[in-house]
Amino acid sequence: MDLIKSYDAQVSVLGSLLLEPDKLGGEIMHRVTPEDFGTATLRNLFRAARDIWLEGGALDPVTLVARAGSGYDTLVREVLIATPTAANWEAYVTILKDAAQMERLHRLAEQLSDADSLEDGRRLLAQAEDILTARPRRRSATYPELVAGYLDRQNDPTPPDYLDWGIKELNARVPISPGRFVVLGADSSVGKTALALQLAYNMAGAGKRVGFFSYETSREDSADRLMANAADIALPRSKRKKLSEDDFRRAAEEGLRSDRVPLTVVETAGCTVEELRTEILAGRFEVVYIDYVQLIPAKNATDRWQVVTEVSMALHTLAQQLGVTIIALSQVTPPEPNGKGKRRPLRKSDLRESRQLVNDADAILMMDLADPDNRAGPRVLLVDKNKDGPVGRIVLDFDPIHMRFSVVPPLEDSASMNGRERAELMDRNRAERQARAERAEAIPGQSKFEELPDTGEELPF
Repeated sequence: MDLIKSYDAQVSVLGSLLLEPDKLGGEIMHRVTPEDFGTATLRNLFRAARDIWLEGGALDPVTLVARAGSGYDTLVREVLIATPTAANWEAYVTILKDAAQMERLHRLAEQLSDADSLEDGRRLLAQAEDILTARPRRRSATYPELVAGYLDRQNDPTPPDYLDWGIKELNARVPISPGRFVVLGADSSVGKTALALQLAYNMAGAGKRVGFFSYETSREDSADRLMANAADIALPRSKRKKLSEDDFRRAAEEGLRSDRVPLTVVETAGCTVEELRTEILAGRFEVVYIDYVQLIPAKNATDRWQVVTEVSMALHTLAQQLGVTIIALSQVTPPEPNGKGKRRPLRKSDLRESRQLVNDADAILMMDLADPDNRAGPRVLLVDKNKDGPVGRIVLDFDPIHMRFSVVPPLEDSASMNGRERAELMDRNRAERQARAERAEAIPGQSKFEELPDTGEELPF
């Protein structure tokens, strides 16, 4: 940045403060620190002015010179002459802050050129990213300002910037704005990765830049699942490379529209939260999925509880600092069965290894089998924490051949839908799924789809 422009901004901020200390004192002290001044003499003047302000004294040219020293008398006069009005004080502050950030980046660049190790380089780059993504530490408003701001927002015709989950029931229940931290918890092999990929695809299709950070699933496996869901290609066909002509056609059609779906899958095994920050900034992602949080390492933790606690707090802070929505998948510890061999449904307290996840999350979604003894049956998605909306249950039917979830309307969703009609709807959903499976007889000699027995092995979702 032009040094003359930077110096002029420093002078103008000080001049504005001296011209209207009662009106601008609080605003400028709130936004500016002595370290933002690159010129030592001006920095000393601002520090003296801040001391007078914090003590509640009268701030004017006479008291400022008395505090800073008689040697500053000429400089104070020059500051007042150079600042005829305080009308543009906010622009001066912006230029001042930008110049201070550039100076800090220059110093870091010099240190980076002399770095002796890759670890030192990463540390310096992380500091640079903190500078580039820094947001105001505090935002305040008086009650009249709060009311005025509320009325302005309500009169603004621009719709709120909430995520489109691609499932209208979730949109209605869980409005998520940028900078939020969401946790999706489920047991192994219930389908949390499949659901997360479907939601990520939906959000990308709605125009958000989405990054799916996988700690255990390869890009190839993610592609198979996404094509099963988006292009209606049966997963077994993809796994065995037995696509039909119709499959290839649908895959090609999906390829034609793929540039309108800004979704990136990143293999991140072993990546720390600090390294995730770099990936998020590089990809300019607006929404980030992490599969899953218990696999993220932490440098300073000595046990699993501390690891997940540290990671949870870091992800919550990262979402706020970068203004991105982070949706982290989590393993759970299922409750023990009762005397009759049945267990209660999952809830947020079952998230594995740290209660910090419950504290940090703005919303928590828990996915469970509707019937723990029937892995082929519907899933229940429980909205168990929701800062901006109601909690409650959503029932999902799952098509494992196409890695697709669809909502099963509950009775209360329609006064005209009774129990028999709901059962018929579920039967139609399953019949459609069975028909798709039969049409997808991908493997020669296989005449029909058969439900696999529950062997206790991990399923690929």
